[in-house]
Amino acid sequence: MKILHIDNEEIINKENELNFILNNLMSPVIKSVSDTESAIFQIKYNKFDLFIINISTNNQLDAIKLVDYIYDDFTPIIFISPFLILDVANKIKSMKNAIYLVKPFHNFTLE
Repeated sequence: MKILHIDNEEIINKENELNFILNNLMSPVIKSVSDTESAIFQIKYNKFDLFIINISTNNQLDAIKLVDYIYDDFTPIIFISPFLILDVANKIKSMKNAIYLVKPFHNFTLE
């Protein structure tokens, strides 16, 4: 499984909590990027089986624009946020193959 993980945190590396959990659960190939432009570049040149997008108050608009760019009815998208953002959650509700998770999460949440 090939996953694109989009997270605006300053440091994205193999020690990232989500990447660690996913690697222990299913050994996926994870590509991590920290901004919308890098994500679009990766999407243009790679095929992904899953998108994981971290949403914060700083990047809500970028995350929504990115979804408009990548969304189809087939590729699953997991949105992650440290808190519930109602307007984003309402947009996600209308999408097929998309879910919204609020941090913190645990292994059993992702299984």
